[in-house]
Amino acid sequence: MHSVKTSTYIYSLLQYRHSQILGEVLNIGLLIYVPNVKQFRFIYPKKLARISTVYPEVQEKTIRHYLRSFAISIGDLNRDPDIFSHNTAEISFIQFIAENILPPDSSALQFSETKKGILSFEDLSKSDDLASISKKLYNLYFAAYDSLSIDSTKIDEHQIISSYKTYLRENGLEIENTSARINYDFEINTNYGEKFKFDVAWQNGTLNLVKPISFDLSRPIDVQNKSLRFFGQFTHLQDYAKSKGINFDLLVAKPKNYELQKHYLNAINLLGQPKYVRVIKEDEIYDYSKKTVETIQHTL
Repeated sequence: MHSVKTSTYIYSLLQYRHSQILGEVLNIGLLIYVPNVKQFRFIYPKKLARISTVYPEVQEKTIRHYLRSFAISIGDLNRDPDIFSHNTAEISFIQFIAENILPPDSSALQFSETKKGILSFEDLSKSDDLASISKKLYNLYFAAYDSLSIDSTKIDEHQIISSYKTYLRENGLEIENTSARINYDFEINTNYGEKFKFDVAWQNGTLNLVKPISFDLSRPIDVQNKSLRFFGQFTHLQDYAKSKGINFDLLVAKPKNYELQKHYLNAINLLGQPKYVRVIKEDEIYDYSKKTVETIQHTL
């Protein structure tokens, strides 16, 4: 006869909050506490490519550095016998996190509200509780990171914007003589204190801000999530664009996987809905670059 035991646990998700106003959140780590063994464990995805896929401007190595630092800090807590003397972690896990690991502020990395769970399993000793719970939660929250394969042949944002800049030169753009009409790595600042970066900005009476977006992804959900994120961003920026005389020109790449074509069409239809947004598809980028050059040169 096998005895069935249960183990309770408390956990909080470490989230990367890309935009507080738009509510964009990505789970990137998880802190677990198991009261019956009085131990913490911090787990995070081994592969972080999903972060740069969703948010190309985010430095993966920076996120990895923070995750490793958290893991080291939590290891130090486990070796401190006094940390558990007053059962602080059990009484208020979120307060314990704020006081010992990461204080709540307006930064992009924040721990979520805590959750509790019970794991049932057979014939496991206490020393195995934490490993079993960690495995369960890792599979629940981070399996998508490990399943995301990076195909070197896929078109990313860097390739899109590089092609556009190459076409600008091929069409006769002389950078040194047009600096007043075209800028690179252009940043706008909204009244809410937000900053949005664009790879190219050029003038023709209005300010045209160019951003590459690649939908050459692996799964339908990735295409959907990416389109929804940018739809929210540019819907949010409509009033700002109207007040500043701005157009947002999105250079988009389609997925190579034919099964994602329907989702791609839905994505570009969604992106075209906010005001002041123009969607330039992959096969239209050369003509768009030609128009850019002709307009700039005509206004010099």
